[in-house]
Amino acid sequence: MTTRQPDPLPEATTRLATVEGKPEAVWYRWFWDVSKLIPNIIAIIDNPPADPEYELVEEFSVVIAYPSNKDYRLVLKAAVARTVTEVVTRCVSGTCTATTKIDTTALGGTANSVSSSEQSQSHSSANVWGVGADLVVTVSSNSACVDMTLTVKTTRTLTAIP
Repeated sequence: MTTRQPDPLPEATTRLATVEGKPEAVWYRWFWDVSKLIPNIIAIIDNPPADPEYELVEEFSVVIAYPSNKDYRLVLKAAVARTVTEVVTRCVSGTCTATTKIDTTALGGTANSVSSSEQSQSHSSANVWGVGADLVVTVSSNSACVDMTLTVKTTRTLTAIP
């Protein structure tokens, strides 16, 4: 069964009625089509679709020239909630371990072993970074590490404004 497509809006110069006072066929069909759409329009007005959501992927990098065995607070009191998905590290020379934390809780997964080879660690647990929380990296096992670069990749959900 095929569905008939609605007729286009008749030309403005088309008469609404015949000389006998009957509606012109083209207008009659158009008003009939429109009358069939009214229940659907009312249903949409009464139950509007949900606002669409978009996933925003963000990243930022920091460089610590001469890291020491201590905590570095990268973000203080986050303004928006995010999910940390990945941490990537590398340095010019030396080695260390970089453990990324939300406040005092380490991200689920493995800490980054920082060296002159880039290393990426994905995080899928203990990785929700809420509003007001800090993002901290703890450097440990430092062995003459120089110019440590740390990139944090995050996602957050945006809801479109109608």
